[in-house]
Amino acid sequence: MAMPDAQKDEYLFDFAPISLWEDDYSAVKARLGRSRRFPISIVIADLNGLKVANDTRGHAEGDKLIRRMAEVLTASVRGDDVVARLGGDEFAVLLPATDAAARRQSIERVRSLVELNNKYHRTPVLRVALGGVTADGRAALADTMRQADDEVYAEKRRQHAGRV
Repeated sequence: MAMPDAQKDEYLFDFAPISLWEDDYSAVKARLGRSRRFPISIVIADLNGLKVANDTRGHAEGDKLIRRMAEVLTASVRGDDVVARLGGDEFAVLLPATDAAARRQSIERVRSLVELNNKYHRTPVLRVALGGVTADGRAALADTMRQADDEVYAEKRRQHAGRV
């Protein structure tokens, strides 16, 4: 019998999945403990090639990619940041008290750690599309996350165009 996703996430990564789509800023502020943590940045990470790894190498190899992505994201953040697996091949990172410039640095840190991770784990190759948005607390979190998701898909299109 297959392990439920929530249990699998806890087993693989030592954290439970967090559904952020239904939260609003007040809930995030409550979870972070302080409303003065704005601006808040959200980074979405979309793991590339998970379906191919699962289909060609088996789900154990796909789980390795998911675990490696979680490790990279966790290693790239500060103690107050929140890393969550949204499901499938998508992760979110909440970066409280982080402006747009610091968010871009955080994304670059993730990219550098992905490269480093691939030097130690040559196969399967860890590839990710990243997008992020910074919010000041006036818009709904779901809207901000959709904007970050749009950034991810723009990145995926650029990556695909570079391979063609």
